This record gives sequence, structure tokens and C-alpha cells, in this order.
Amino acid sequence: LRRHGTPKKPEDLLKHNCMSISHSPALRRWPFETRDGVRHIEVGGNVVASTAESLLQLALLGVGVIRLSDAIVGAALAEGKLVAVLQDVHHAEPLPLHAVYPHGRHRSPRVSAMIDFLTEKFGVRPRSRDPKR
Repeated sequence: LRRHGTPKKPEDLLKHNCMSISHSPALRRWPFETRDGVRHIEVGGNVVASTAESLLQLALLGVGVIRLSDAIVGAALAEGKLVAVLQDVHHAEPLPLHAVYPHGRHRSPRVSAMIDFLTEKFGVRPRSRDPKR
């Protein structure tokens, strides 16, 4: 941000080193809200990493700009270690979260409690495959 300034509009990201996850080229297309709907900017940079945690650590070192979920960057933002940019045009995308557990006759109370917690914290409970639930 020191070198290229704080982006004021999505196109400003084209001047920045935007880092992304290596296994999904689609994650280089960052969505933004516009008057005409969602617009994607194809970002680029000199760093790709295999994990979001790697990108977070690189961003904390000042290597470049990242776009990751609040669950990953929230603490660093709250502590002032990272700066949020383009929040006014940010397009939040729903990300699926799955609870995977062995199928059995009775789900343990601990598993049920965890699923209830995840549902309360992150979203709605989808239709269950278990007809008893």
C-alpha cells in the first residue's frame, strides 16, 4: 500500500501485488459490487501459495494484498496488523461449510452439539440426510 497507494476502486488492484491460492485460478477473479451488479477483477501478482494461512503470513509481512474470509483474517484486522481495503464495494460470497461424521444409528450428543453450534454461528441447517433428524 505504501508503494502503490490504498486502492480506491477495484481497478486500482491491478497496480498491486495480489496474492492468491495456487490450486484454484478462479480465486484470482475478485468480485465487487457495482451499480450494474457484481463485477470481477482478474488480479495478479508474483506470489501464489497452497494455503490461506501462507497467504495470511505473507500479507502480515507486507508482501501483497489478499482476499480471504473473515474467519482467517479477522484477528489480524482487529489487531491492526492488516488493513481492510475496498470494503464499500466488497462482494461477500457464501462459502459452504460441511460437518462430516460417520453415519450411525444415533448421533452422539457431542456431534449434535457441534453441528448446532456451527449452524448457529455460520448459517442455516441444510436438509438432513438422516430421516430421524
